[in-house]
Amino acid sequence: MPSLSRRTVLAGTAVAAALTALPAHAAEAKQPAYRWRTAVIGGTGFVTGILFHPTTPALAYARTDIGGAYRWDTRTARWTPLIDHLGWDDWNLLGVEAMAVDPVHPDRLYLALGAYSQSWAGNGAILRSEDRGSTWQRTDLTVKLGANEDGRGAGERLLVDPCDSDILWLGTRHDGLLKSTDSGATWAQASGFPPAPTASGQGVTLLVAAGRTLYAGWGDADGSSANLFRTTDGTTWEPVPGQPTGTAAKVPIRAAYDRHTRELYVTYANAPGPNGQSDGSVHSWPPRPASGPTSPRPPGRRRHLRLRRCRRRRPPPRHRRRLHQQPLVGRGHPVPHHRRRPQLGLAEGHGRLRRVRDPLPQVGR
Repeated sequence: MPSLSRRTVLAGTAVAAALTALPAHAAEAKQPAYRWRTAVIGGTGFVTGILFHPTTPALAYARTDIGGAYRWDTRTARWTPLIDHLGWDDWNLLGVEAMAVDPVHPDRLYLALGAYSQSWAGNGAILRSEDRGSTWQRTDLTVKLGANEDGRGAGERLLVDPCDSDILWLGTRHDGLLKSTDSGATWAQASGFPPAPTASGQGVTLLVAAGRTLYAGWGDADGSSANLFRTTDGTTWEPVPGQPTGTAAKVPIRAAYDRHTRELYVTYANAPGPNGQSDGSVHSWPPRPASGPTSPRPPGRRRHLRLRRCRRRRPPPRHRRRLHQQPLVGRGHPVPHHRRRPQLGLAEGHGRLRRVRDPLPQVGR
């Protein structure tokens, strides 16, 4: 038998060592992949707006000037980020200028994105969701928005038309009022809006629906000219009569409509803010008397709310539908009210369930 050289022995030893190590490397390759989740980091800018859905309890959204948008999760009692999918190329879209929800379709959500309106920043975009922000469709705009500029706390500048869910309105800072007739997929200039936009102004600061009437706040007035406009047909805009004047009512900041009293409340300031604000005021329409008890308003004061005829029909509230579903006894006679048992349901609060007598939401009563 021929003798093996030293080189042959060393080569065989190296091959055996390599074969022995193969299973270890294979085991390392089969390790499970990393699981990536969102880390909670503070300091993501101002929370510039919180929007509650008008008909769905506990459905709320928050926007920030540079940190994206969030949805409140009642099950975990945490805010869920909605646009973390945007990458570095879309850094300007992490500023949320405005939000809008559809009162008839609770799962629909719209976001107007764009942090800066300066020449070095990109154009804004509209995100549209049919599942409360879990997935999105995107429309790039031809105008710039300014979620991280003065006036960031005003709004909302985005609104779903109360008479047609396919129509959306968007108030911009330097390009006037925009309108979409296909649920935000395409946008064009709205006709008939009287104020002229400027390259350095605030433009449209807020949009709000009061019944079927739309109101728009204008942030470039001088304190003596009109800064609140309305339309009853979606085409013709006019200044709201009797609106306040003066430094404390120079810029409309926020608005809310109380559909029970049919009053529109508007907050004003002497500057768009947060920088430079030192005075402000709150007003309501129709205006209340300066002194004395409040008397009921005649029906004629409310007629402007009924001029537009809506194309869609809202589903009746659940508590109204129940009136047609009364239990029957005997030969089809309804159960008398004094013999009916109270309806018990479950309500969620503070991490546990409690019993309530009426499981229906209080919204809309």
